[in-house]
Amino acid sequence: NPNIGTTTPGTASRIEFHLANFHGFLGEPIEYPELTTRGRITFVERGWRITIDQQPPMDLFDTLKARGGYAITHAGMITRTNGAAITRSAAASHLTTLQLLLAFCRGAWCGPAFPTGRTGQAEIWTEWARWKLTSWRSTESWFPTADRQIAAHVRGLYAAFRRRWRRPLWRRTLTTAIHWYVQANVYGDTLEARIVPAFVALETLAWTYVVEDQHLLSASTFDKLKAGERIARLLSELQIPTAIPQEHAALRRAARARSIDGPRMIAIVRNNLV
Repeated sequence: NPNIGTTTPGTASRIEFHLANFHGFLGEPIEYPELTTRGRITFVERGWRITIDQQPPMDLFDTLKARGGYAITHAGMITRTNGAAITRSAAASHLTTLQLLLAFCRGAWCGPAFPTGRTGQAEIWTEWARWKLTSWRSTESWFPTADRQIAAHVRGLYAAFRRRWRRPLWRRTLTTAIHWYVQANVYGDTLEARIVPAFVALETLAWTYVVEDQHLLSASTFDKLKAGERIARLLSELQIPTAIPQEHAALRRAARARSIDGPRMIAIVRNNLV
């Protein structure tokens, strides 16, 4: 996000930020003066704590679904678990990671926006920029919004993402793959238009994991594989089923007629589109 202006730079004890159009979810309890809601998730990673709280009013999501547009749906905070000061560079690193991870969770760009460094009640710095945000729309997402155990399920997610992010190889790959994932999830008007960018994301992940990270195949051998075979190899290595889900009956019949699995069937569909 190109920076437009900040106040005096310096260390802060906490970083506050906002999210636009993120998921509503059932998380940990939050007590407000007039009500208690279940709208908090907490990430902990190597001495860092990040909390994200859903903001009242609770009917805000109904308004967004009816009218679209943008709204601040969540507020967040980054702190050190030992209370140590946070530098601008450390804050920037976590804010960048959060932007990508939360886009992966939402299936759309949602922030963080308007980050502010504070110590006590004093504002140490704030940042204004042209934030990358997606107008409200209902999107498909793996994020378990209705699961009452969501807090436990996602607690280790940020730490796992940061472990990959620290490696330049995966930093580049995650940035590229999530860009194409959001492109497929949000900006395609039809299912067919979404398949092509989704395939780019999966092939990017397959190349990085199979060739550059785990060295399971040489680059020349990988290049000889067909697109469906590359993704099938990735899913197999990660022990992810390659069968087509039951609800896609027509696709299952087409795959069964060819005696192929899901990735290879989707590759045929993709190839017919380009």
